[in-house]
This record gives sequence, structure tokens and C-alpha cells, in this order.
Amino acid sequence: MGALAITGHVEQPSLLTFAQLCALQPQVENAAELAPGMNASGLRLEVLFSLARLKPQASQVVLISRDGAFSARMALQAARECLLLYRLGSAPLPPALDGPMRLMVGEPGLCRTGKGEPCSSVRFLGGIEVLPAH
Repeated sequence: MGALAITGHVEQPSLLTFAQLCALQPQVENAAELAPGMNASGLRLEVLFSLARLKPQASQVVLISRDGAFSARMALQAARECLLLYRLGSAPLPPALDGPMRLMVGEPGLCRTGKGEPCSSVRFLGGIEVLPAH
């Protein structure tokens, strides 16, 4: 099963496994409240950012699919409230639901693909790179 990498402008780069994600608090047990139709559980990115200890100049994040074929960018402030879905019951989010990790953005305009198009989720998420202000 995959792990989620948090790299870039952070004090504590991390490679988080399913078990490590399960141990973090607070969990969002019912993602359907925030992402209608998604019967999954997860964490707000703010929890992961606290763990990674972002450097003061951090201002943006790049969200990268596991295979590296897709990426999207968004402002750090907007990313803090995004929801990382990684669990269905007590098991990892299955590939049929774009797992083992999927990021729900909420408002499509907050996230832009590498082609500049708005996105509302990043499927098969494998990494989050934190960038400083230019």
C-alpha cells in the first residue's frame, strides 16, 4: 500500500503510511458531510502540515499523483482545509474510489492543474510538495 510524502519547504519531511495516518488526530470520520457522495474518512491537510512543521515562508502546495502524471497547485491557506481521504471503514481507500489516497479540494477554483484548469480533487495522491513564496 502506498504512503504519502510531504516534502519541500518543511522542517520535518514525512512519508506517512496508512497506520501513521490512522494515528493522527483529529480524524474526519464522515467525509460525506464535506464531500457529498464520499463514504470515506480522512484528515484535513492542516493536521499533516502541523506534523511536517512548515517553514515560515511556505505559501503554496503542489499535489502530485502517485505516478507523477498529474499535478495541481494551490495556495497554502486554501489547502489547509482540504480533506485527505485515505480510509473506508478500517481499511485503506480502495483504488475503485481513487485510493489509497485522494484529496478533496472543496471549491474547484482554489486548485489549478498544470494546464491551468480548475480541479476539485486529486486522485491517487502520492505527494504534497510545499513551496515558498517567490
